[in-house]
Amino acid sequence: MRIDRVAASVGLVMLLGCNRSAPAPVAPEPPALAPATPATPPPAPPSAPSAEASGPRAEISEPSFVLTAALAAGATPAAPAALTVELRGAGHFHVNELYPVNLELDVRDGSTEKPSLRRADAAEYTQAVARFAVPVQRAGARTVVLGRMRFAVCSAENCVPETRNFAVAIN
Repeated sequence: MRIDRVAASVGLVMLLGCNRSAPAPVAPEPPALAPATPATPPPAPPSAPSAEASGPRAEISEPSFVLTAALAAGATPAAPAALTVELRGAGHFHVNELYPVNLELDVRDGSTEKPSLRRADAAEYTQAVARFAVPVQRAGARTVVLGRMRFAVCSAENCVPETRNFAVAIN
């Protein structure tokens, strides 16, 4: 009988405890935020074209390479524009010096003396950079250079052949 009384008492306490309104749970305070600091931009890859190429440009940045096509500022219809196409490896990749690189140019509303270039036509061709310098003659108010470059970049583990298209307008 004593067990019955204990069980009844526990049941009564539980019943009374359940009818009470429990205090609302306290939400933990959010952690203090550190003062906002301006994000520092990542360091620029060594893909900046030479100083004379400061006009219109196109840049393709991938984890394994950076391809830049840039025109020198100040091109006029009377004087050819200097187009610089530059390829650099990114990260742990480098330019494959042995791959048969191919640069094809299609100049709309203008011309170039050599629309198809190979490794021998490069102004510089090393593991660090493949750079082509091509004069482009304007024939109208809006000359556009369309390009396609086939190349390969390599890491210590493997080489990756790539083909990329670009366009640069001469204003």
